[in-house]
Amino acid sequence: RWKFFPAFLLFAASMLGIVSFDHLIMVFICWELTSILSFFLIAFDPENPKARRGALHAALVTGAGGLCLLLAVLMIQH
Repeated sequence: RWKFFPAFLLFAASMLGIVSFDHLIMVFICWELTSILSFFLIAFDPENPKARRGALHAALVTGAGGLCLLLAVLMIQH
């Protein structure tokens, strides 16, 4: 479990970055960090098929959200 807590701390820090940064690129970077870390936190038990399935679902949902956020950032920048 010593690998879980640093990942959780980074996840919490990236969530804090999403709500506190006012630069859109930094918000996007924090969003992507949150997406990657949520996948690893959900799939923490690789032997459990429910954990793997949930991690894949989280990756798809947050990946789609990341693409929408990237599109919004590009539209705002343009």
